Parts: sequence; structure tokens; C-alpha cells
Amino acid sequence: LIHPVGPEHLTLLPDAALALAATTEPTARFWTQLQSLIGIEIVAPQFTAELNGTWSKPRGTATLRATRLAVDSARIDISLPELEAVELDLSGDAGGLIIDRFSASLDAQAVRASGRLPLGTGAWAKLQKNPLALLMQNADLHLEIPDADMAALSRHLPEYLAPQGRLKLDLTLKSGGDFNGTLQLRDAASRPLGVLGALQDINADLLVAGRTLTVRAVKARAGGQPVTLAGTVEIPAKGQPRLDLALKGTNLPLVRQLGLLLRGDLDLRLTTPFSGQTLIGGTVRFHDSLFLADVRDLLPSGERGSSARAPYFAVEVAPFNQWRLDVAIDGDRFLRLRTALFTGVASAHFRLGGTLGNPIAIGEAVVNEGSVLLPFASFAVQQSSLRLTAENPHDLQLWLTGATRRYGYNLRLELSGTLSAPMLSFSSNPALESKQVLLLVMAGQLPTNSGVITDRQRATSIGRYLGQSLLGSLGGETASGDRLSISTGESISRQGRETFGMEYRLDDRWSLVGEYDEFDDYNAGVKWRIFANERRAFHEKP
Repeated sequence: LIHPVGPEHLTLLPDAALALAATTEPTARFWTQLQSLIGIEIVAPQFTAELNGTWSKPRGTATLRATRLAVDSARIDISLPELEAVELDLSGDAGGLIIDRFSASLDAQAVRASGRLPLGTGAWAKLQKNPLALLMQNADLHLEIPDADMAALSRHLPEYLAPQGRLKLDLTLKSGGDFNGTLQLRDAASRPLGVLGALQDINADLLVAGRTLTVRAVKARAGGQPVTLAGTVEIPAKGQPRLDLALKGTNLPLVRQLGLLLRGDLDLRLTTPFSGQTLIGGTVRFHDSLFLADVRDLLPSGERGSSARAPYFAVEVAPFNQWRLDVAIDGDRFLRLRTALFTGVASAHFRLGGTLGNPIAIGEAVVNEGSVLLPFASFAVQQSSLRLTAENPHDLQLWLTGATRRYGYNLRLELSGTLSAPMLSFSSNPALESKQVLLLVMAGQLPTNSGVITDRQRATSIGRYLGQSLLGSLGGETASGDRLSISTGESISRQGRETFGMEYRLDDRWSLVGEYDEFDDYNAGVKWRIFANERRAFHEKP
């Protein structure tokens, strides 16, 4: 009631009927002002509202139709998908608001939603102060994406997602902040992700219940090989997420770069305690790997940081850089080395600790068989060890001995020290000075009164050495590790020629052999080894 001359000009009758209808035009100034206020562009909006009931018990409905909703990029610097063909139906009373129907096209993908938001005493003030907290505490919402093309969504995460695959989402938010629902991903792909590279054929089934995300099964392929992830992720109201995930993969190309291929099997588990950082534990078992790079690439340079020193990797992005490591790294005769200086087969046994930001590997690698290649000598490796210790975990400690026979001299090579400060020494029987041994193996210069190497023989040796280096750089096989091995120059024959020998391995025990000896005779035969692969047998013992 309106009282023009009374002390109270307006009196509300709580039980009186209420009837109000409102509508706006798409070009109304109201929408322009609203867009400038919230930073969201609303194209061709149509809004209607009806209010009825009584002042004490109001009821109402509202509808909104819009051609497009988009974030104003000039005001909000973030890539968010656009909503098109927006249809929203609301109803409500004094107890709260109800989303009867919401539908839209999210980057041309269908989205549907419904829900209810109870509004008790003081709810409007809370809604203005912290709308997200009020929604999480009181709202009941249901969101559905029935079938979305990942190509549309990948535009907003181009560093992680490739434009392929299908997504299905059915998610419910209950009052109190608990989520329930499912997510399905089919035939998706990623951009390169760390050591796993790009993942292909990603198929995932996730279940959300309360604050726990259950990874029923995530299957993918990395380098054409299978990878699986399963487990749970708990998201508490406060604190960091707690992980209990198992990551497994077989025959994965873990490192693929110029001159280096590391392939292996993963069996890792990620666990987060109630207090403390996430722990990555398990095993990595290497096999069928290849090293063709220049050894000088491993030498310490002017660079600083964890990734520039052993074990030559680090994750510096928070919070992952604080995750702890406890991983066993093993590989029996897994690595073939083919370089200009060295060929062979190696094994490794390390324990990886520390954190992802500062990893520390403790253990050793050994050469099961191999040769140190010099222009005029090839030293067969007798003993070897490359160690990382707790006292010095970032600089490899070297120990390698090799032997050969050249031009009647039994030569020995010894490498010691560290990778940053190696020490190389030679010895001979009959005795020679280190300078004489070095000239012999590097330049083919014999000691006085020991004979003469012709220019043709010297050129042949240099050509063979350069040929091995070229094959190694191209990924070809060289003498060590092939079935066929050839050695020359162990002695000088009576006619002044270099002796040579050949061996063709039929298996681990049997070989065909032939030689041209110091008496200028040609010999051939069959060789049988009493002990075969004794190093392998030793490492395979439990």
C-alpha cells in the first residue's frame, strides 16, 4: 500500500499476491553495462523473468537465451572455450535457486547441466563474498558432456594434448563438496611428456567418489609399446593430494636423442604419505639400448645445475621437484656402445635417490666385453668399473684395464681417476717407455731395432680406424660385438709383414678361426670355449 501523506509512504503486505514480469531486448544498454562489468561478451541475449506468489513466499522463473558467451580477451588474459547456443531455465523460491535446464555448445561440443542452490539466512551475503565456497558447501549440481571431440578442447592445452580422441564426462557435486561421477577417454594422444615422449592410443576410465579419484585403467602406447596407470588420488579439503598410483610399461624408449637410445621396462609406484612429499619407488630394467654419442658429451662443461651432471636429468618444476626417489635401475648386458674410441657391451646396477629436482644415483656400471680403439692398436677390456658413490655422486669414478699384443709387444692400458679428471697410462712387455708406447699405438712408430712399418701398412691401419669411426657414427656395427672379428699386427712375420687373425662366432662356445702367423703360414680351425659368458652368469646370480 502507498500512503502519500502518512508517516510511512510504503507498506508491504506479506500475504498479498505478487505478480511481476520482466523482459529485455538483445540490444538493451543493460547488456552492454553487464559485459563491461563482468568481462564476458554476451551476444544476442534474450531474458525473461516472472515473479509471483506473495512477498513472504515468492516464487519465480527465468529464462536466458544467447547466441554466444565468450571471455573478453582484452580484459582477461586466459584461453577459455566459448559457449554457443546457450539455453538456461531457472526457477526458485525463498528456499533457493533451481537450474531446471542448462544446455550449450562448448567449442561445438554439447554440454548439459542442472542443479539446486539452497539459500538460507545470510546466503546472499556469502554469495557475494565467496561464491565458489558457497557453491561447494551448499550446491547440488550435475554436469554432463555426452560426447566431446578432443580436437576442440586441445586448443586450450596445446602443450599437453594432441587434437584427437573422444571425451565423455558425467559429474555430480553434492552439498558438502563431494564429487561423484565418471570420465571416459578414448583414442586420445598427448604431446611429448618427459621421458615417455608422446603417448598414443590413450584410453582411460576414471571414477570420482567423494574426494577420491579412482584410476580404474589408463592404457596408452609410448613409442608403440604399452603403458598402464592404475590406482587412486585422494584430494583432501586441506593439504596436498595423496597419490597411490602404479605405472607400468614394457620395452619403452625412455631416452631418444641423437646418439643415444635407452629402452627398458618400468614398474613404478607413486605414494604420498599423510605428511611429507610423494615418493616414487620401484624398478627400471634396461635392455636393448644403444650408445653412439661422442664420449666428450658426458664431460663436465661450464653449465651448472642438476641436469648437467650425473645422472644427467632433473625436474625443476614445483611441486614435482620435491618428490622423493627410491628406484632400482638395473640392466644386464643391455647397452651396446659404438663410438670412435670404444666399442662393447655394458651392464649397470644403480640406486636412484634424492629428489626429482636433485636426483642422486649410487652404483656402478661394468663393461662385460669391449675394446678401446686407437689408430694402431685395439685393447681388449679385461676389467672395468664406472662408479657413483655417496661421497661423490655427481662425478663418475673410472677404472678400466685393457691389453693387446702389437708387433711382438704385450701392451697394457689403464684408465683411472674421475670423468672430470681422467688419468691414462700405458705399459709394455718387453719394457718400453710410455712415450714409445704412445707413439706405437697412435702413430704406428716402432721402437728402434723392432722393425719397420711401411707407409702402406700405416695408411691401411689409419683407413681401417677411420672406417670404424664412420660406421659407428652412422649406427653401423664394428668389430667388437659382431660375429666376425679381425685383428692385425700382433707380430711381424719373418717376411716383415703384419700378422692377422680372424674369428667368426657361431654361438657362445663355438667359433671358426683363421690366421696368418709370424712364420708366414696360413692356419684355420675350430675353437671351443670351456667357459662361455661367465660375466653374464655372474650377474644373473640371485
